[in-house]
Amino acid sequence: MKRTILVLAVLAVPVIASADPATEYCRRRAAESFSFGQQVFDDCMVRVAKKLRQATVGSEQSRTIPYGSRVGMELTILREEGLDTENASISTIHTRQNAIKFCKEYIGKVTPRCIQDEMAIKLASTVFANCSAGVFTDFYGARFKFAGVSIDNENSARYRLINLDTGEEADGSSASGYPINMSIFKYLCPTKAPSDF
Repeated sequence: MKRTILVLAVLAVPVIASADPATEYCRRRAAESFSFGQQVFDDCMVRVAKKLRQATVGSEQSRTIPYGSRVGMELTILREEGLDTENASISTIHTRQNAIKFCKEYIGKVTPRCIQDEMAIKLASTVFANCSAGVFTDFYGARFKFAGVSIDNENSARYRLINLDTGEEADGSSASGYPINMSIFKYLCPTKAPSDF
């Protein structure tokens, strides 16, 4: 009697029991790839390791993007795609070096607890934009629309920035998220965003 053996080849991304943000980021990238998951994961880890080395030694090639209004609130940029298009995105990672910078520059003291608390903040790793429509996301998952020059004399904001989830318009203050969200829009859509911001 002949036995028929059915072999199923399943492409799997390694499951690593770790809360390491680099591994989590690369897992997500690999999951988006239907055909080359393992290769995408491996390539991603190599790229992330290179970026982290650059960030650690303070290389000029290591770029950051702000996620909050306080000094030192920034993430290391891993990948920029389609800037100024309808499908712009910037992928980031929150590194230990980012956390140390925040603790040093804002808190005024670098401690293990400060670094741990900063690294524990839940942030989206990628921001997106449709630059033609002026719509983009922030690192907390909220959606915004850049709506041109403000004509409201009572509003200190020069440009209209509307939170599409709440309908609220930023008033220009840090509390309203105006400066940081205008910065994110400018990173994603550099030629579509106002040059004087």
